[in-house]
Amino acid sequence: MGKDYEGSVNGIPAGLNNVSKVAAGTYHSMALTNSGQVVCWGKNSTGQCNVPVDAQSGVVQIEGGHIHSLALKSNGDVIQWGDPQIQPVPTGLKAKKITAGRGWSMAITTSNTVVAWGIDPYGQGTYAELRVPPPLSNGSKQVIEIAGSRHHALALTSDGVVYAWGAGQGSIFWTAEDYGQCLIPGGTHVNDITPQDGPGYFYGLSNVVKIYAGWKHSVALKSVSIVTGK
Repeated sequence: MGKDYEGSVNGIPAGLNNVSKVAAGTYHSMALTNSGQVVCWGKNSTGQCNVPVDAQSGVVQIEGGHIHSLALKSNGDVIQWGDPQIQPVPTGLKAKKITAGRGWSMAITTSNTVVAWGIDPYGQGTYAELRVPPPLSNGSKQVIEIAGSRHHALALTSDGVVYAWGAGQGSIFWTAEDYGQCLIPGGTHVNDITPQDGPGYFYGLSNVVKIYAGWKHSVALKSVSIVTGK
C-alpha cells in the first residue's frame, strides 16, 4: 500500500511466503520468514536490499531505516547493512531489541542498557556518549521497548513511562525538524547534557504499553482496564 518507490510496494519477490514479520524503510521493504531468513526489495541505492549472508538465517527481528537495514539474530548479534556513512555496529554488542532511524540505529542490550550509533545531526545517537538519556544508557531504568524515526527516538520503561529525545523538543536548543514530536504531554524536561552536545530529553506519561515513532510525530498506547459486573 502507498506510493511505489522503485518497487518498494509492488516489487514483492515472487514466491515469498511463510512470512512472520515485516518492516519498512523509507524507500524499501523487508520481510522475515518463519525460517529466520530476511528478504528485502525496493530502492537499493546504498545496498540496503543486499541481504548479507549473516542475515539469511537465525533472525528474530528486522528494522528498516532511511537507506539502511538492521537484523537481530537469536544469539543477540546485530547485523547492519546499507548506508556506508553510518557507524558500524558497536563491537561485542549483544541485543534483545533493535530499531532504526534516518542514518542511525539503536538497541536494547542484553544487559538492559540502551545504545545508539550512526549519523547524528540532532542528538539521537551517541557521538558524545550522552545523548541517550542517562537512566537508559546506564541501566538504572529497565527499558522494554524502543522506537526510532527520522530525527528522534523513544523508549518505554517497565514502569510504563515514555522517554523522548532528539529533534522536536519545542525549540530547546535545537530548532531544526521541530514538530513537537518529543513534547510528551505533561512530561518533564531534563537538561543534563550541555547545549553544545544536545537538548536533553523528556519523560512522562504512565501505564503505557506500546510506543511508535512516526516521521514527525509520536504515539503512545496506554493500558485500558475493563471492569465487568453482573
